[in-house]
Amino acid sequence: MGTFYAKPFIHFCPPVFFSGVGDFHAIIMLEDSYSEVRSPQKRPGVESADKSAPLSDNYQKQAPPQRLNSHPLEELPAAQMENEETIQRIRYQNELILNSAGEGIFGLDLQGNATFVNPAAAKMLGYKVEELVGKGSHGLIHHTKMDGSPYPEAECPIYATFRKGEVFHIEEDIFWRKNGTGFPVEYTCTPILEKGMLAGAVVTFLDVTRRKVAEAKRREEAGQLRERVKELNCLFSISELFRKSGPVQAEIFQGIVDRIPPAWLYPEIACARLVLENREFRTGNFRQTPWKAAADIRVNGQPKGFLEVCYREEKDWGAEGPFLPEEISLLEEIAERTCRFIERVEAQEALRESEAKFRVLFEQAAVGVAQIETATGRFMRINQRYGDIIGYSQEEMISRTFQEITYPEDLQEDLRNMEELVAGKIREFSMEKRYHHKNGDLTWVHLTVSPMWAPGELPDYHIAVVQDITKRKRAEEARKQIEERVRILSQQLLRSQEEERRRISRELHDDIGQNLSALKIGLEGPWTNQLEGLPEVRQKFKECSQILQETIQGVRDMAHNLRPSSIDQLGLVKAAQQYCEEFSAKHRIQVDFITAGIDDAFLDYDTRIALYRLIQEGLININKHAAATLAVIRLVSSFPNIILRIEDNGQGFDVIKRQSEAVEEKRLGLSSMEERVTLLQGKMKIDSQPGQGTRVFIEIPSQVSNGK
Repeated sequence: MGTFYAKPFIHFCPPVFFSGVGDFHAIIMLEDSYSEVRSPQKRPGVESADKSAPLSDNYQKQAPPQRLNSHPLEELPAAQMENEETIQRIRYQNELILNSAGEGIFGLDLQGNATFVNPAAAKMLGYKVEELVGKGSHGLIHHTKMDGSPYPEAECPIYATFRKGEVFHIEEDIFWRKNGTGFPVEYTCTPILEKGMLAGAVVTFLDVTRRKVAEAKRREEAGQLRERVKELNCLFSISELFRKSGPVQAEIFQGIVDRIPPAWLYPEIACARLVLENREFRTGNFRQTPWKAAADIRVNGQPKGFLEVCYREEKDWGAEGPFLPEEISLLEEIAERTCRFIERVEAQEALRESEAKFRVLFEQAAVGVAQIETATGRFMRINQRYGDIIGYSQEEMISRTFQEITYPEDLQEDLRNMEELVAGKIREFSMEKRYHHKNGDLTWVHLTVSPMWAPGELPDYHIAVVQDITKRKRAEEARKQIEERVRILSQQLLRSQEEERRRISRELHDDIGQNLSALKIGLEGPWTNQLEGLPEVRQKFKECSQILQETIQGVRDMAHNLRPSSIDQLGLVKAAQQYCEEFSAKHRIQVDFITAGIDDAFLDYDTRIALYRLIQEGLININKHAAATLAVIRLVSSFPNIILRIEDNGQGFDVIKRQSEAVEEKRLGLSSMEERVTLLQGKMKIDSQPGQGTRVFIEIPSQVSNGK
């Protein structure tokens, strides 16, 4: 078999994936499947590949394998041809892998010259591929250390790889770009073995700039977090100091200044002092210096002193100055908490002073006063007046709670108010409630409850002040009963009026109307033919007949208005519709009348006639006063109410002014409508403004209308 030339190459095994620099694997494969392999320098008659070109150029420029004798390639055995095709396919796959890899990859020969460079490496280094291949890599990209000092080749881990045959993984180093800038890298150097001999090295690297920035940021954040923890510990310890009841104020204030320096950035040179009027508390090493920060102490809005922190020595503070913004905020927060502590102490002292006065007022008050334990509702003490109101002695009340003596229907509201008081949503509350008197009666009281704890303290006791209002409540109940009787009497009066209207309407229609009709027929009888020779008399008879006809129509209209028979015959809706049509035709005012859900079967007589009269009176008022061209009426059943709305586009009026004038001038229009609505236990609202029309809204409970 003839002799063939085969060039060494690097093959990256396709099934192998690499997630980082350390995962890169290279397998050095040689095209040595033939009987004899020669180096390119020893191959006669064949030009070697240009090693200064990129890997892909090498592949393109390299001549396909040829026989060195006179036999053409086509005459090779089939097995050798298949092996050659496999080699070419592997070369192509290797090139694709190198070009697609995100890591920088380059190969070096034993002299440290680049034999191949993938696109990712060239891009990160700022070179073109052809500018790197064939050149010494150390002098281009690894010539200087991170500290700026020269990097001798003898110390370079990359050179040590192909000299010692060892794999080196460097997590932190620097490569240099073409433009002279450096960037941090992590890289792995792997030796290339050819038939057991070192042939070079493969270097894979990653630009770890982002990772380094993230690590620096994490270190900075960790430092800031440590400082914030120190600040929180300082605040927590001072807060705990304020909660202790044992130490006197002087010990607490000294404890505040002692806890401040450890929370600062340079605790070894920090000192603090607290000045309160004529008192001063300071750390043992305190010395006032130019490097200081202070926060005012103001109690109830008045200056009380200041809190100050100093550094005893000067340092390189930087642009922010001696103190960080967080330290200034911490100082202000400590000062604010100190202010609140002083306010609380002064409030407690004032409370103790007032307790003596309270005891005197407690016993001599003209109203009932009780001190009650908030958590249980148990009476702690009561004054004599409180016991007199509910009939118990002071000794008997001590064993009871306010829940026990409260009327059940009033208890839930009372408890709900107490929950809001304890939660701090309200500062006090008042209500009217009933107590069970010792004799079994119900006693009405006006109750006012106030807390005995200061803001921020745990609820312990509250004060209940009660005033006996039983007589007033009984008077109110009596007044309500009288009002109900008046309402019933008024309703009966209206019913009587309607009955009287019905009777008069029937008499007008049946008696007077029929008599007038008979009289008209008589005036127009056949005997009038005898008046042919008396034209003046005949004309007079015609005029009388016309007047009589108008009188008959007037009597009919009067009877209809007194008692519209259409309500009984047609029902409320159709009767109201008919009245609106007649009103519109007579007064030339357009009426838009719409109903919904109104069923006469569920409306008693009083409700039907009242709704009809309200519509009637509303339209009459529009005709008399509104100067409108359109009236809108809506009658709707909307459970649990019946709603009647009457609107117009007229001139409108000032509601308050008109109501006062109606009282003085004894007008009955709107007052009559309000009276009808009140008798049906409904509500009536009038909305009007000059030039903007009028809207009357009437709401009547359905349970009244349907007899429930």
